Amino acid sequence: MASELQSKFYLMLGITHDIKRTKFLLTVGLLPMKTIYEDGYAFALVYITNPVAVATSLTAYWKPLTNINAEIAPELDIWNNENIEFGWCTDFNAENYTPYLKPRNIYSKQQNNTSFLIEYDYTTYPDLAFTICCSEKNTQRRN
Repeated sequence: MASELQSKFYLMLGITHDIKRTKFLLTVGLLPMKTIYEDGYAFALVYITNPVAVATSLTAYWKPLTNINAEIAPELDIWNNENIEFGWCTDFNAENYTPYLKPRNIYSKQQNNTSFLIEYDYTTYPDLAFTICCSEKNTQRRN
């Protein structure tokens, strides 16, 4: 279910190519999903965590494409896009996620007189988040 919803999530953002490094974490079932069933559809809360670790809840839906009742679908082994339609409801707002898809902003080593690149993103200003990513493994120890 999570992989099908994540695929639909990126499709709703207009991304159709293969995602090598996903920027968002989709969480299903860690918190109560508050699932409701109506007109053959199931609706549940799912959480999307953005790259700066802010989670938002969204309503996802699924509907079996066969004569199976949506209420018993989770008990069966039919969780794929050939047997169930997955999607997002009207509370999906792509503008909450598209700023994180923009190309990276980088200060060069020369600009800051450092031995490393600095990637920055001011979309969360005044909040700050730091992530340190090493491009190679450091095996030297300092005493």
